[in-house]
Amino acid sequence: MANDKKDKAEQQKKQPGFLQMVMAGLLVFLLGGGLVIGYFNVIGIPGEEKAEKKEEKKEEVPTATLELGTIIVNLANPGGNRYLKCDVVLEYPENETITEELGEKEHEITDVVITTLRSKTVEQIQPLDKVAPLKNEIINAINTRLTKGKISRLFFTEFIIQ
Repeated sequence: MANDKKDKAEQQKKQPGFLQMVMAGLLVFLLGGGLVIGYFNVIGIPGEEKAEKKEEKKEEVPTATLELGTIIVNLANPGGNRYLKCDVVLEYPENETITEELGEKEHEITDVVITTLRSKTVEQIQPLDKVAPLKNEIINAINTRLTKGKISRLFFTEFIIQ
């Protein structure tokens, strides 16, 4: 029996306690977290630098705008009693050739915008998530008619459906 007590006492000394295991696990976790944070601070987050460079490139290109003014159209709803009133502004890379072409074709561009908007129903343009595809459709329709440059963005500065 005395030997059994000595064996148990020796085993308890050899086996780490629960608290010691928790502390060791916490230490490993903190060291690992510190290494990861240090790595990202020194090396950087992958992909972040590329996004910043793309934004810088976009900012470097000067842009100009063309205001098409207020456009009022009947929408394609049955009964024809729904209207859209919007102000349209086009943004494009600033250079003399595209500015000249846009001036010459402003009436054609306005017609493209009117035709595109008239083909839509309220349900196709009413929710906010439908406005971005509408803008892209108008930009693509305008760009097919331009030869000296392209429209980069379109803004609705007013958008009222009645």
